[in-house]
Amino acid sequence: MVLLDSRRCRFIDVPETVLKGQEGLRGVPAEYAAFATAQIVCAIIAAVTTDRRFHSAYAVLWPIVLIGFLTLSNVTQIAD
Repeated sequence: MVLLDSRRCRFIDVPETVLKGQEGLRGVPAEYAAFATAQIVCAIIAAVTTDRRFHSAYAVLWPIVLIGFLTLSNVTQIAD
């Protein structure tokens, strides 16, 4: 018997995190904030533009940027 479906558990995390307040959250590095902002901005641009050059560059460069960010964040965690 499954008590909670994993898809529904994600929605439980949001109110729980809000109730915990600031002391329940860990710090977010500045690099992550910049990366998340860039990801959202590029996704919005990709959704509204029809420029093939942008989509071509986005398709090639975004995986490189993502892998680079993940690699550097893991290296930083190992060094700490």
